Amino acid sequence: MYDYPVYEKIMADMLGEKMEKCPPLSLESFLQFYSVVATKEISVVFDWSADQVKREMKKLQIQQKVEPVSVKSGTLWHYIAE
Repeated sequence: MYDYPVYEKIMADMLGEKMEKCPPLSLESFLQFYSVVATKEISVVFDWSADQVKREMKKLQIQQKVEPVSVKSGTLWHYIAE
C-alpha cells in the first residue's frame, strides 16, 4: 500500500488535471446513508478515536436520532431519525 498522495498523483496523471476533494459528509449524513454502522467504521471514516465516536454517538442518542445495538464484536449504531 502507498500513502494517499501517491494515489492522488496517479489519478491526476490519468485525468490530466488535479481532482478536487468533495466536502466530507457530516456524521449524521453518513449514518442516514448507511443506516447501521459499527463504532469502528465511524472511527476509521472520520479518523476519530473510539472515545470520540462514543461521545458523538451519545449526543445523537440523547437527541433520539440513533440507538445502540450490542453485538458480540462491539456496538452497532442504527439511525432512527428521518
